[in-house]
Amino acid sequence: MDRFASRIILVGVLLLATACGSGATSGDDGGCTSNVDCPGGLCIGGVCRYGDGGAEIGGGDADAPDGWEAESGVEVPDGWIPPDGDITELPPGTERCGDGLDNDGDTLADEECGCVPGDTQDCYVGPPESAGVGLCRMGSQACEGTGEIGDWGACVGSVPPGAEECGDGIDNDCDGSADEGCVCEEGERRACYTGPADTQGVGECRPGTQACLETPEGGTTWGECLGQVLPSPDLCDGLDNNCDGAADEGCLCPPGATEVCYDGPPDTRGRGVCRDGTRACYVDPGGALSMWGPCTGWSGPAAEACDDGLDNDCDGMTDEGCGCLLGEWRPCYGGPVGTEGVGLCVPGREVCIDAGGGRTTWGACTGAVLPRPDVCDGLDNDCDGVVDEECLCPPGATESCYEGPAGTRGVGECRDGTRECLWDPGATSSRWGPCDSWRGPQTEICDLRDNDCDGMIDEGCACARGDTRSCYSGPAGTAGVGPCRAGTQTCVDVGGGATGWGACVGEVVPATEVCGDRVDNDCDGATDEGCACTPGEVRSCYTGPAGTAGNGICRAGSQTCVETSGGSAWAPCSGEVLPGVESCNGIDDDCDAATDEGCLCTPGTTQPCYTGPAGTRGVGECRDGMQACIETPGVGSSWGACTGQRLPATEICGNGLDEDCDGVPDDGCSGPPSVVCPASPVTMVARSTITLAASDSDPDGDIVSRRWEVTSGPAGMIYTFGCATCASTTFRADIAGIYQIRYTVTDSTGRSASCTVEVRVTGLGLRVEVVWTSTTADIDTHVLNGSATVWATSSTDSNDCHWRNCRGGALTWPPAGTANDPRLDVDDVDGLGPENINVDVVNVGETYRVGIHWWNGWGSTSSGVTVRIYCGDIEAVPARTVTRTMTGSASSSGAIAENQFWKVADVVFTDPDHCNVTELGVVVPSGPGNIAR
Repeated sequence: MDRFASRIILVGVLLLATACGSGATSGDDGGCTSNVDCPGGLCIGGVCRYGDGGAEIGGGDADAPDGWEAESGVEVPDGWIPPDGDITELPPGTERCGDGLDNDGDTLADEECGCVPGDTQDCYVGPPESAGVGLCRMGSQACEGTGEIGDWGACVGSVPPGAEECGDGIDNDCDGSADEGCVCEEGERRACYTGPADTQGVGECRPGTQACLETPEGGTTWGECLGQVLPSPDLCDGLDNNCDGAADEGCLCPPGATEVCYDGPPDTRGRGVCRDGTRACYVDPGGALSMWGPCTGWSGPAAEACDDGLDNDCDGMTDEGCGCLLGEWRPCYGGPVGTEGVGLCVPGREVCIDAGGGRTTWGACTGAVLPRPDVCDGLDNDCDGVVDEECLCPPGATESCYEGPAGTRGVGECRDGTRECLWDPGATSSRWGPCDSWRGPQTEICDLRDNDCDGMIDEGCACARGDTRSCYSGPAGTAGVGPCRAGTQTCVDVGGGATGWGACVGEVVPATEVCGDRVDNDCDGATDEGCACTPGEVRSCYTGPAGTAGNGICRAGSQTCVETSGGSAWAPCSGEVLPGVESCNGIDDDCDAATDEGCLCTPGTTQPCYTGPAGTRGVGECRDGMQACIETPGVGSSWGACTGQRLPATEICGNGLDEDCDGVPDDGCSGPPSVVCPASPVTMVARSTITLAASDSDPDGDIVSRRWEVTSGPAGMIYTFGCATCASTTFRADIAGIYQIRYTVTDSTGRSASCTVEVRVTGLGLRVEVVWTSTTADIDTHVLNGSATVWATSSTDSNDCHWRNCRGGALTWPPAGTANDPRLDVDDVDGLGPENINVDVVNVGETYRVGIHWWNGWGSTSSGVTVRIYCGDIEAVPARTVTRTMTGSASSSGAIAENQFWKVADVVFTDPDHCNVTELGVVVPSGPGNIAR
């Protein structure tokens, strides 16, 4: 039955019941002239009749007056008489508001109507998805009005989302998460350091401290790091300023120091007239480099002057070359020191001869015997005091030899051979030649000799070939029992001349007992022993405590008879369900015929809780906590501790909050203004604009001035504020570096407060721009990171950014989590370019390598190519521009030998805005395969 029919029947029953009632009228006097005067009833005989205990409606045969509408809202035609008095036959009509019925037969009651005064309904003033989440609660609203139809009033008691409050463990903003955005506890302090990880505590670098601050969104964040000492350029001051573990690197000498020096040949220093000078240590204007200056005041060797008694050329001799007595001679020797007179080495002599011009000189040294390479001749040719040191044997000598295994020499058939000492005349070494005619161990062949030289004759010869014997490998006492029988084995050749007994043929040994075959399979004299059941048989089983089977979750299982090594046995019971630990789940887990005993609540559910003083709950900063229903297995469940609630606390002045929950914020407070800066650090890219929004308040006065100012920054810094006297301002910086920015407010009493935010400005990184002169050639740009080992010309490599893998920033470079990923903006394939690769945030100190690949000329075989390398891009001027002509195939693509690959340059950033560019200028064939870095 549909909703329309059921409601019409209900009206009919009420009308019939009324016909048997008191007949009392409704209204002031019950008088009417039409049904309009009788809302919800009939005007019959000038009297309103109702189906709710009012005036009696006449008999079922009475004519319905013209225009009458029953409670169904159905208009009755003039002269219509309900058949047999059945009011359910009323035809559909118009919906009548406020009667709670479906008058128009569309299955909906009172649709598009207002509300009935006095009714109530649930309501919610927050976003629909947050209702019932965290602290958010539904409220209620009443229908207000004086007539039949009213309007819904205000929603009372609804709790919408608020700002998240750190540390209370409550989901204040009703997003399903508690304390999100809270990274620390307000007021907490910790050590901090923002320099490179490997510099903290090294040299002059020291950590600072930072405090936990509240954010405008209600979360917390760590403030700026104060008091830290970060790496700075190294100076020649004896300190490790850049914190790399080394002091004064780049400083070749102590500033201001002097030392002796000499610029002449090293072997002349301090000889004859040669004397030292001095040099001073100089420092460059920046203080980061030092070096020794020129050597002054030194004197070096000059041409020897005869007869002045001086060693002018500083060779340790005076007036040499100034003559000798004609015909005079003296001993001479040009060999190494220590060899004269050793072995074959002897001195010669040199004679004074006429040198012309009235001068004399010593002639050549003749007759001296100097060291020569040693040869195997029994003499000390190299004059080192040792004869024939590289000779292993006397040339031409012989000796006995044996190359067989140790312990076999001279045993059985094993015999020695001989070897000769080999030496080539004039050679510096000798060696023993090969061992000839020796005999080693052989395979034993049953010939009454010790062929294998082990001291035994014909070992391994177990029997005479062809002999037979009875055999049985089963356990003792089983042969001849049951089906077990002995077999036969024959003596056979087993290889190497030895013999042995062959396999046992025909024997029957014990087997596993087979249940039910009435055979003594294991030959122990008994049949089918150990058979507890018939294999394959199945029976019911249950191993739980008595009285638990069939209760709660407990169920019996089944077990099957299986064969065992000694017969048969019942397998473990499978499929049974045994008693478990009782859980609060509406199930009798322990099978004791009782369900969820000891469970006071539903595990996993939560409810609001508050343990603070009466009258403070929900006042000011005081908030409910939550307690969860906790289950103890086998015991039950109960409500846990109230967590995340916020109880009354001491009032904190100046923040506009009611911490003591007495309904009055900042009561009893008087003090200076307070300010909160954005959380540090704030990161931006040079030449971009960010917004800095601070908040401020004053408990007892008006703030009359606000001011933003930069207190420190990089050298030559350029910056602008959008509104330096507003709480919220834009900020632009053109130079990379760290900016310390202070926000200060002053109130009408002259008191002020300040806070500081650190803004880290990064450079615009690396840009490689390529253009070429050919209108058809496809030239490709490549950039490698410091981890790359190849140029990926025939494949992809994650360390090489190029057209295959890098378009639109699709490539990720290590380390993870940094913004140093490369991006190929345009892959120009139809000539001229430009084509460019960008690394917006570079790794300082990493080597980036730039390369160019001729991919396909598409009709061209050569093109001029220009590469522009930008570093930081503050001035929009290339750090380096390189141009060359490249050649390649006019029609073939990719890594082929005809297509050139140009290794252009290495780029190393010394800071985010500056780099060093080293041109490589290497051109190689591009294929086939990838190219080494």
